[in-house]
Amino acid sequence: MSRREYGIIAAGFVLIVALVARFLSRKEKQDGIILFSFLVSVGLKFLYISATPTWERQHDVIGFANPKGIGQAAYIEWFINNNRLPDFDPRSIWGFFQPPLHHILSAIWIKLNLGLGYGYTAACENLQVLTCFYGIVFLVLAYFIFREMGLEDKGLKAAFCFVAFHPSFILLSGSVNNDMLMHVFIAMAIFWTLRWIKTKKWTHIALIALSIGLSMMTKLAGVLLAPATAVIFLYELIDVLRKKDRGGFIGLIKQYFLFGLIVFPLGLFFPLRNLVLFGVPLNYTPPVGEPVGMHSVFDRLFNVITDSPFVKLIQNGDSFDEFNVPLAFIKTSLTGEYNFAGSTDYVTIFAWGLFLTGTFLYVLITAYAIYRFCRVKLLKEYFKLGLECETYIYILVLTAFIFYFNLCFSIPFFSSQDFRYIAFLVIPMAFFLGCVFRETKNKALKMCLVSLISMFALCASLVYFLLCMP
Repeated sequence: MSRREYGIIAAGFVLIVALVARFLSRKEKQDGIILFSFLVSVGLKFLYISATPTWERQHDVIGFANPKGIGQAAYIEWFINNNRLPDFDPRSIWGFFQPPLHHILSAIWIKLNLGLGYGYTAACENLQVLTCFYGIVFLVLAYFIFREMGLEDKGLKAAFCFVAFHPSFILLSGSVNNDMLMHVFIAMAIFWTLRWIKTKKWTHIALIALSIGLSMMTKLAGVLLAPATAVIFLYELIDVLRKKDRGGFIGLIKQYFLFGLIVFPLGLFFPLRNLVLFGVPLNYTPPVGEPVGMHSVFDRLFNVITDSPFVKLIQNGDSFDEFNVPLAFIKTSLTGEYNFAGSTDYVTIFAWGLFLTGTFLYVLITAYAIYRFCRVKLLKEYFKLGLECETYIYILVLTAFIFYFNLCFSIPFFSSQDFRYIAFLVIPMAFFLGCVFRETKNKALKMCLVSLISMFALCASLVYFLLCMP
C-alpha cells in the first residue's frame, strides 16, 4: 500500500468521524457550511502531505537517515534506536535541545509503520500522517472553543472558516517537527480552562494541568499559557474570599495543589534535567537563520514596503532578508518562510490575493479586539461583568505578542520572526472575527466581511492546491 493510499484511508476515517459528529451536533442547521469547511480543510492538508516530502519546507528537521546525524529527524531516530533520553549535553547535537514528547511519539509511530511492513523511508514519510492528524484535532478543538465562548450562527461559521482555511495549519500539518503538537495541547488547555471557569470541576482543572504540562513537554513555548491561567486562578481565589466562602476557598486551594502536582513534573522535568546534568539554561534557544539585527528598530517595526507576497531571503537569491517584523508576521503566517513563485503558473497571483485579504483581516481583527477591550475601561470591570473567559483570551494574546517581539529582538534572526511559534493565536483572532459578525447589524458590512473571508479561503485553497500540483 502506497503512502498516498495510506493517507486516503486515514482521510476516510476522519470523514466518517465528521459525519457522526454532524448527527451528534445540537445545532444541525449550522453544520452545512461548517462541515463543508472542515472537509475541504482536511482535504487540503492531506493533499499537501501527499505532495510534500519530509525534507521539504521543514524547520530544523534536516532529514532522516542523514549522515550528519543532526536535526529533529535525528532526534526522532535516537529514540527509535535507543529507547531512552539522550545521555549527553543536548547542545552538542543540533536539534536535540527540544523537549522529547513529539519525538518519542514520532518514534513510536515510525516503529508501528515498520511493524506494518513499510520500508524505513516510507515509514518516515508516513510521519506526516501523524502531524496532519494533529492539525485536524486542532481544528476540532477550535470549534469547541468557539462554542464555549458563545459564538453561534454566522459568527461561529466565520470563525471556523478562518481557522479551517488558515495556511499556517496546512504547512504545520506537513511539518514533522514539534510545532503542531504543541499547538494542539495549547488549544486543549484553552478549551479546558474556559470550561473550568464555568464549572470549577476537579476533572477540568486536572485536564488543564495535563494539557499545559504536555504542551511544555512538546515545546517550552507552551509556558505562554502560564500568565493567563495564573490571572484566572488568582481572580477565582479572590472572588471566593470576597464572598467569604471558606469552603470554596479551601476547595480551590486543593484544586490548585492538584494542578501543581500534575503540571510541574510534566512541564519542567526535561529542562530541569538538562540544567542539573549538563548546565543547560532553562530558556536555552540557539540562534538560527539569517541575521537581521543590523537593521534599525524603526525599520524592523515600520518599514513595511514589499514587492512580493513571499518572504525575501538572501539565501534564496534576493537582495535582502525579510527584516520587518509585522511584514514577516503576515508573510510567514500565510506562506511560511518560502517562495512559491517558481512552483507553478498563477500561484503568485493567488498568493497576492491571500496576502491582501489576510492583511485586511489581520488589521480588522486587531482594531476590533482593541476597540472591544477599550469599551470596558478597567480589568476588574471585565470580571464584574462575568467576562473571565474573554479576559483569559486577552491576556493570552498579550503574552504571545510580548514573547514574539522579545524573540524577534533578543535573537535577531529571520527565523525568530516566524509565525509558527505563536500560530495558536489564530483561535483568538478567529474568535474576535466571529464577534464582529455577532455584533454587527449592518447587512452591507456583513456582506463585505463574508466576501473578504470567502476570498481569503479561496486564495488559500488555490495557492496550496497549485503548490501540490506536479
